[in-house]
Amino acid sequence: MNNLTQHSVASINFNKLWEVSEGKKKMLLEILRSIEKGLIEYPKEIEKALKDNQPESLEKVAHKCKSCTNYLYHEEITQLLEALEQDGRGNNITLATADRVERLKFITAHTLPEVQKHINLLEQL
Repeated sequence: MNNLTQHSVASINFNKLWEVSEGKKKMLLEILRSIEKGLIEYPKEIEKALKDNQPESLEKVAHKCKSCTNYLYHEEITQLLEALEQDGRGNNITLATADRVERLKFITAHTLPEVQKHINLLEQL
């Protein structure tokens, strides 16, 4: 495990999500399900783009992931995705790119259960 994965992961501020959804359960569930899907799919696609040395794909997938995770208001995820998007745009896949991908996978692996927990809680209301 490198230094990037040893650091703790900031938690999600779900209060902001409630504000965005105006407290509407159905809307909040839709947002959370979209985030859940993105947290499951996009890190895998980003890793594949890196592994296959496909900068254009890296840029596109990082942008899609950023769009779906914006509602998390998670600064580090946003910063990582912006950096990955820039790496792809600049055709600049490097060791730093690989480190960012590893950190993103680590964060999303810790964030996904939080999102799923809130989905489950909302479904029970």
